[in-house]
Amino acid sequence: MQLGSPARPVPKTPMLLGTALFTLPLPRGVPAVACGAEKDIFTGPNGESPYEYGWIVKLREDGLEPSAMTFRWEMLALGGEPASGGLGFSNPDNLEIDRDSNIWMVTDLSTGSQNRPLPSRVKPDGSPVNQYEILGVFGNNGTWFIPSSGPNAGKAYPFAIGPMETETCGPCFTPDQQTLFISLQHPGGKNGQRQNGAAVSESFRLPIHSPMSERS
Repeated sequence: MQLGSPARPVPKTPMLLGTALFTLPLPRGVPAVACGAEKDIFTGPNGESPYEYGWIVKLREDGLEPSAMTFRWEMLALGGEPASGGLGFSNPDNLEIDRDSNIWMVTDLSTGSQNRPLPSRVKPDGSPVNQYEILGVFGNNGTWFIPSSGPNAGKAYPFAIGPMETETCGPCFTPDQQTLFISLQHPGGKNGQRQNGAAVSESFRLPIHSPMSERS
């Protein structure tokens, strides 16, 4: 798909049933050498650019005509911490749309970012840590549900949490909409599988204006 403004490569792109609307997950807004998000368009809730946590955008074909050659796009869901204006997820990837046009989204945080400790949000020199260093607070990859209508439309709800060090991908409903299949790629891809009920404890410093200052 050729976009008028540069954007990151787009994963699986479903179409809303009975319309000329497309939803596109854009995992992150960090410019790359060969491709990257347009810094003046794809920004965070406070104009941050680059923006590490990603978006889901909606493309509306002009006149709602599938054969239209032009379209308009609008923000549908914004990644990031809720205390900072995001919806609680990071790095949205594949999407599935059910028969009621609700969105089911899986995330693709890099293995090295998942659950990475964040003991402080301030560096030794007093400057704030960057967005990439905060990614650990989002935990494991998972599956999220985003209603498209009703009083909760546009909000994001965690539906399933993937195992450690996996990528959740390829959500797909059965024709009767009663079963959702999700693929789990490379579980334990960095540190292997935990044995004999082994556990770890990590510390994460939440935003200062959060109701909780720290969770473990």
